[in-house]
Amino acid sequence: MKTKTKVLGWASVILPALVLSCQNPIGGTIGGTTSSGGDKTNGPTVSDNSTTGVKGTTGAPAAPAASGAVAGPDEPAAPPSEATLTAVQEARDKITPMMGVDSKVVFVNCAEGSCTARVEAGTLAQMRNALQGVSSAYQGRVSFEVREHFDAYAGHSYHADLVLGTNTPTAVPTDENVLMGVN
Repeated sequence: MKTKTKVLGWASVILPALVLSCQNPIGGTIGGTTSSGGDKTNGPTVSDNSTTGVKGTTGAPAAPAASGAVAGPDEPAAPPSEATLTAVQEARDKITPMMGVDSKVVFVNCAEGSCTARVEAGTLAQMRNALQGVSSAYQGRVSFEVREHFDAYAGHSYHADLVLGTNTPTAVPTDENVLMGVN
């Protein structure tokens, strides 16, 4: 009976400590302060670590990012340049007429120099026809990779990722069954 009482006594001490430790992740906040001692509303604070006698600044805000840095998840991305928008529109205008009834241009991106695009078709035959049209519009200077796409909502289709205007021409095979292993 004494053992049961001792265990229950320790449980009443350890349980609240565990609950409190789980509610304050490293760098998290309890009340108005961070776990490192900084006030989350008033910026950095100077803390006194009484066990070591060291004073230091904690909770300091991060340094501003460099001007050429990539935007983080909470920062808006820089808008594309006028030249990029023009290149995207020209590429879209060039490949959209090549799409058949059950094929479409998903996106075009010209932000990194060469233009890339994704096209979608319902069957391999429609994909082959779309790729042959795009290839002829770019004088064969198109690189592509075709893959099968399964979607619970839209069903089964084929996607091709294209690099438009490459230096090496890639022939589109006449047999649509060979498309999946071309590049």
